[in-house]
Amino acid sequence: VSHGLAEGGAELCRACRHPLTESDLMSPKYATGVSCPHCFDARSDEDRKRYAERQRQVELAQARGRGPHIGS
Repeated sequence: VSHGLAEGGAELCRACRHPLTESDLMSPKYATGVSCPHCFDARSDEDRKRYAERQRQVELAQARGRGPHIGS
């Protein structure tokens, strides 16, 4: 949220809900819907597999025009 309560341009990590900067998005620890530099080391491989499956389901729902998916 920016000044005047207008929606800002920040993205959130879907794993930890941390706001992401441009440099976070460019990090090798960032994967859409799976991890970011803030939570990568705090999550297990099993967690990341679950998050990756959730992201896959979100993308499938969007591709089918059925959105927003409950996991998004």
